[in-house]
Amino acid sequence: MISHVTPQHAARSGEVILDVTGLKVSFDSPDGTVHAVNGVSFSLRAGESLGVVGESGSGKSVTMMALVALLPSPPASVDAGTAILTDGETELDLLSASRSQIRKVRGSKVGFVFQDPLSALNPTMRVGDQITESVRKHRGVSGEAAEQIAIELLGAVGIADPERRYRSFPHEFSGGMRQRVMIAIAMAGDPPIVIFDEPTTALDVTVQAQIVELVKTRLQQERGTAIVWITHDLAVVAGIADRVAVMYGGTIVESGPIDEIYENPQHPYTRGLLAAIPSADSDGTTRLASIEGSPPDLLVAPDFCPFQPRCSYAFDRCVDERPLLRGVAADHLVACHYDLDKGEPVQ
Repeated sequence: MISHVTPQHAARSGEVILDVTGLKVSFDSPDGTVHAVNGVSFSLRAGESLGVVGESGSGKSVTMMALVALLPSPPASVDAGTAILTDGETELDLLSASRSQIRKVRGSKVGFVFQDPLSALNPTMRVGDQITESVRKHRGVSGEAAEQIAIELLGAVGIADPERRYRSFPHEFSGGMRQRVMIAIAMAGDPPIVIFDEPTTALDVTVQAQIVELVKTRLQQERGTAIVWITHDLAVVAGIADRVAVMYGGTIVESGPIDEIYENPQHPYTRGLLAAIPSADSDGTTRLASIEGSPPDLLVAPDFCPFQPRCSYAFDRCVDERPLLRGVAADHLVACHYDLDKGEPVQ
């Protein structure tokens, strides 16, 4: 356990600390309005891990970056929705918060770990100074005390000889070590929520497993931090998430507990993603399943099921009406006009 960085999260485990409702985000482009996020709603509980899954362009990163005002405006525009962040007895709508309020939220309430640590880290600053900067800003600690916390954080994320590496520059670290530095920076403000935007995409499988284990033990288990893990890899999600939200065409098409989603997927897209995961029992000769067709054109207003052009279960209603999330089991929601279990349209 880290002596100087004991978490002080106000919410109790299981309480909803982030409640997002009806989030819509669009981008102006030379070709027209891109409807990137189309009515996304989800909640995040204290201490849990939420996996957000979907192919590139499904709206995963845009959704999370919109919550902490990291999208360039213009061309990005948050057109609708609320995102209520609860901290003890206080509430703040992140989507209507002022710039000064959002600046206070970043790092202290919501940490963010980006996909490419080399571009996210300042190449001209020693890594220790970058961690210490966050400690000073969000904890009000300065001098040797801030430096000591930064060194302890480097050790906590598994970097050997942290006193010496504190004075190293980003280019002196491997990709996996740089990602550990990014996690240390995210931990520096002791936020109750940390968002990981595909943090293991550029790493080899062994390092991926190390990063996942680090997040599970040091952040979720020891510190009680709520985790949002953005990825296109359902296999990675299986090792870290308590719940999963599957995104397609800027919407959540299915969400639920990780075991429920894997054992009983209720959306054709989710089933397609699971079928495409290589099996450990395969002899190497079996052809992987694929989802035929292309992602939806987000220049078209989403007044229909975005998956229907690629769906073998689609019928007239899918073209005329966009499906809303409906409950199929405890905490298991799906947006589909077809009941896969019954083999018939939903009445």
